Amino acid sequence: MWDLNERDESVDIALPPDGRLRLRAPGDLFELAKGWVPLMPSPEGAAGDGSTRAYIDMARAEPHVRNFAAAERDAVAGAPAFEQDGVRVWVRGDRAFAAGEAAACDIDLLARRARLYVAETPLDTARTEVFSLLSAAAALLVGRLGGALVHAGAVAPGDGPATLLVGGSGSGKTTTCANLVRAGWRGLADDQVVLTRDDSGAIVAHGFARPFGLDAGWPDGAPRGQKRRVDPRRLAGGGLIPSAPLGQIALPRVTHDAATEARPASPAQTLAALLQQSAWLTYDPAAAKPLFDLLAAAATLGGRHLRLGLDAFAEETAPLTAAFADGV
Repeated sequence: MWDLNERDESVDIALPPDGRLRLRAPGDLFELAKGWVPLMPSPEGAAGDGSTRAYIDMARAEPHVRNFAAAERDAVAGAPAFEQDGVRVWVRGDRAFAAGEAAACDIDLLARRARLYVAETPLDTARTEVFSLLSAAAALLVGRLGGALVHAGAVAPGDGPATLLVGGSGSGKTTTCANLVRAGWRGLADDQVVLTRDDSGAIVAHGFARPFGLDAGWPDGAPRGQKRRVDPRRLAGGGLIPSAPLGQIALPRVTHDAATEARPASPAQTLAALLQQSAWLTYDPAAAKPLFDLLAAAATLGGRHLRLGLDAFAEETAPLTAAFADGV
């Protein structure tokens, strides 16, 4: 699945959208980052020559990452633009910097390159920070390439266009994706999706597909409050695809004491949800306007509020497919 260069023991993989983002890491650090990497990396060469790509390189911190982080924080000064899972991110013009306790990332937005440093500590101590740093760096770099990284899931019925499921943690994105994949839909991702425009101007969804985090009680229809990791490629049904044209947007919300149903959402409500789940794009002024226009165009494609009851929690998919049948 990933290419290992035996000469320098590094891993170099192309990531969505269309291979324009690449991650390069020594073998030991790639093991640390592997949980962030999509299950379906982009085909080699999909992005053309190097001028169309952005890069994230991983390295051991030298000097120690905490000293490095302190020096860089002094250089950018002021309050961070945003925080994500304990990682603080500063954006100053064409440069961004992100720091945790065991890892830090220096991002050159003009050159479209990021360097992620990991301290000489047990790797497991940096795993969560590395995931957040990679997400922040990817969002900012892909933003300069015209793509919006959205906290969302995406599925597509048969050969049809994708439906984007936009919502925060606990909104039901993953369960909905898993159930619809089992029902024969194709899955793109359950947590992170990149939106871009193709040559015709149409919006395309690219999935960062990773193992789904499903409640352990999912097969029985009785939530237990404990997560388990499930490889979506092993779910009988439609399987995974890397991308699809965007058709519509659903805004899921779990309401256990009510039946599953869908109702229209206005473009303004849909856009507000998109912005809330891709807030980092607003912190890079050079990319904010075109990305806002991209999300605003996506919001006009059609949105639905998707209320998810317990009848949509189990492997039984009839309530979900019925809710989606009238246009979602």
